[in-house]
Amino acid sequence: MTGFSLIPLSQAAGAAYEILRDMPSESGYANPAYGMEKAEYLRWAADGGQTAPSGSEAENPVQSYVLLHEGAPVAVGRLRLSLNEDLERAGGHISYAVPAALRGRGYAQMLLHLLVQKAGENGVRQVLVTIYDHNLPSIRVAEKCGGVLSGRRPGWCYYVIDTKRPLMDERILACMESAMGIRVRSARPVLGGYLNAKWRVQSSLGALLVKQYSMTRFDPERLKALSWALAHQLQVQNALPTARLIPHQGKALLNPAKGVYFVVMRYARGHTLETGRPTPVQMMDLGRVCARMHRAMRPLPGETPADGLPDGRALEENLTKLEALAGQRARLQALARAQRAMLAQRPPCPGPAGMAHRDFARDNVLFGAEGVRAVLDFDRARPGWPLLDVARAVMSFCFDGQRLERPLVRAFLTGYRRVGKLSRRDLLRGLRLLCRVETLYWLTPDCLLKDQAPKVERFVREIEFLSLHYDELERLIL
Repeated sequence: MTGFSLIPLSQAAGAAYEILRDMPSESGYANPAYGMEKAEYLRWAADGGQTAPSGSEAENPVQSYVLLHEGAPVAVGRLRLSLNEDLERAGGHISYAVPAALRGRGYAQMLLHLLVQKAGENGVRQVLVTIYDHNLPSIRVAEKCGGVLSGRRPGWCYYVIDTKRPLMDERILACMESAMGIRVRSARPVLGGYLNAKWRVQSSLGALLVKQYSMTRFDPERLKALSWALAHQLQVQNALPTARLIPHQGKALLNPAKGVYFVVMRYARGHTLETGRPTPVQMMDLGRVCARMHRAMRPLPGETPADGLPDGRALEENLTKLEALAGQRARLQALARAQRAMLAQRPPCPGPAGMAHRDFARDNVLFGAEGVRAVLDFDRARPGWPLLDVARAVMSFCFDGQRLERPLVRAFLTGYRRVGKLSRRDLLRGLRLLCRVETLYWLTPDCLLKDQAPKVERFVREIEFLSLHYDELERLIL
């Protein structure tokens, strides 16, 4: 939780004024400060940020808080220490809001976690969180913070979080201690990760990371694929820097009780890098590690071969949707023209099939000053096309939002060639292949026309760049 603090609104003075002034009431969070003049806001905040002068809030006073990250306000929340019948139906003990521009960064999860702690400190044993049943992001946040679904009614679902219960699932704690001999001393949430929950744990084995997989995201077929992927992480963790899995009876994916799947691994130290920010030394080491990974991973007995690449029909269907929406939007018009020109060409050859990480992006590599500290998240690793890993790494680290940094591209190529074969023409084919594959993920109407989390917006910009410069890539990178 480095860099986070929770302070009462009354102590925040004007720090949270701008985010509250510009944030409308939504999803059950009433915001009386929306559009307030600053003088009026300061009086309201100094009084604790009450939402109503009478009724339920008068009977059940609310404590308002601001979440700060590295000193800057990023979210606001309310805590009630008692409930009446109306609040049990809608409102609950805790409500919170994150400004639209700051969503997708884990702030809601951290805020709810800290508000639950605050409730426990004030004698509340079970926190009730009421959520609109269509609000999937808030449902994911509640589940990541230990929430258990306790009931439903039309339009609503109800989650209960026990403030005295360990943040991690008790079945995980019991399995770690009884089967693996690992005693957990403390746990704190780790932000990020779609649906899955992660904790940094201090234990009898030292610092560990525990990752629990969401049953909303992983059906039986995907769990089978996940087991293969984690087997590949075990396969390579002696050959390159990774977050080392701790298996039990030879298996990395643990399932102590029906519906609970998790992994335990050593906590990997290091930091992620912004795009365009690595040094040539770091990029050279990234290329070397990428090649070592491709060399170390091998198909496992019974594993299915690489799946097919997207055909022109799926790309044509997506392009037809973009062309229908282009209208007066200059951005969509240019993108549709570029996509049409791309589809008129023969697809690039993907090169020989092999083993691939399949998510070799910025968020999944930790660095130190001299190079790679750990490759993370092998959850998608399986037979595939190694050139896609190469292209994804180049876009994730060498594209600064406007252009590809050629010195960084050259450094990556040099590092890869110290272990494996990779020509400039291979890289060019890989980038064009990546454009075709990831167009169907990121250049869709939903991703292009709606506000997105920063991570999604980054991917959109990368594939948009490749699409707009599809025929110029040789000049831009070589």
